[in-house]
Amino acid sequence: MELRRLQTSRWALPLAKFVILQCLAVSASHAVELNDIASTDIADDGLSQLNLDSYNPDDDSSFDLYLDVILNGASAGLVHFYFRDEKLLASATILKQLGFIVPPNSTEPIALNSLPDLKIYYDVRRQTLKLIAPLSMLNLDATVLNTRTNKRPQPSASPGMLLNYNLYGTQTQNSAKSLSAYSELRVFNNLGVLSSTSLTTANRPADSDKNSSDWNSRTVRLDTSWSKSFPDKLITVRAGDILTGALSWTRSTRLGGLQIGTNFDLQPYRSTTPLPTFFGSATLPSAVELYVNGLKQYSGNVPAGPFELNTAPSFSGAGTAQLVVTDALGQSTTLNFSLYDAHRLLQPGLADWSLEIGAVRENYGNESFGYGRNIAASGTWRYGLSNRFSAETHAEVTNGLSNVGVGGTWLLGSGWWYFICLISWQ
Repeated sequence: MELRRLQTSRWALPLAKFVILQCLAVSASHAVELNDIASTDIADDGLSQLNLDSYNPDDDSSFDLYLDVILNGASAGLVHFYFRDEKLLASATILKQLGFIVPPNSTEPIALNSLPDLKIYYDVRRQTLKLIAPLSMLNLDATVLNTRTNKRPQPSASPGMLLNYNLYGTQTQNSAKSLSAYSELRVFNNLGVLSSTSLTTANRPADSDKNSSDWNSRTVRLDTSWSKSFPDKLITVRAGDILTGALSWTRSTRLGGLQIGTNFDLQPYRSTTPLPTFFGSATLPSAVELYVNGLKQYSGNVPAGPFELNTAPSFSGAGTAQLVVTDALGQSTTLNFSLYDAHRLLQPGLADWSLEIGAVRENYGNESFGYGRNIAASGTWRYGLSNRFSAETHAEVTNGLSNVGVGGTWLLGSGWWYFICLISWQ
């Protein structure tokens, strides 16, 4: 069989290409229309959510804006504004939420440029609005920086015993010799601390024979007591030989009996005197440094607005403090304060007290067990009423004698004034 090659027209191939291209063009046009419709729907939904669906592109006189606001260096988030007559406006409610002080009964939108001394920076491309307002225009909460802490380690007690001693000896030119030894034996466990002290002395006169061992020695018991402390409550209970509490205008008395009272030594890191508080304000986020008598006591950061710094600077008597505030622009402001610390003052609400009852110790240091027959009682109380005034009282009573007195410490200016009133009867 003979195979023949069919003859094809020279217009067939170009005609097929033209038909394929037309089909592709129609499909692409249809896809573009669908994409346009979808994008239009999404845009309308976004406008509806932002309350911008009523925006008329032919009307440029008024429309809504949602801008990212930064007020005095702090981000305030998205805020709703109005753009009208080439001005940015906000409702009174929005301004109050931002922290502005708005006159009462303000209902109409307020133009931002009508607020005095308000600096406005509007970035159209990023849709951000930076506002810098004076603190007199804002109602911001005060930032409190508190470096005072009451944290303390939990105490633990283990059984044990120790011997504390002190030896001392002398010899004169004529060979007179003396020796003394002070010793303390202390035993402790979870039940408390048992302590006993004694004094031993030995003397050898100068006219004694060199080969003689003639020494005059004696041992006297000084104090023996048991004590139990409660660090959480700052209280110590002591039984045995005790020393009564006293004020600056009274004296302590040695008793053999029972004592209960405040013991601030249980928390040595706690300050009992009134601590100064430093106030300041910052228009922008700033760094704060505190110097007391030239020594740096604190450094930290504060946001815009008023701030309060509570710290515990270590100083005694009169002193000066400097508070250096450096804002984000590098501008520094120094505030000077005058300080005065008196250890006789107590913090407001803090009490210091002690109660004792027992027999008066007689011939202390000469007799080991010399006690009076009459019972004596003593009480001391101090209380901080304010940062500038602390009241105090002391009372003593025994057979045939009673004493009571009241006093106080009052801080006046850069010094303190002390007064007492004593009453005694027999």
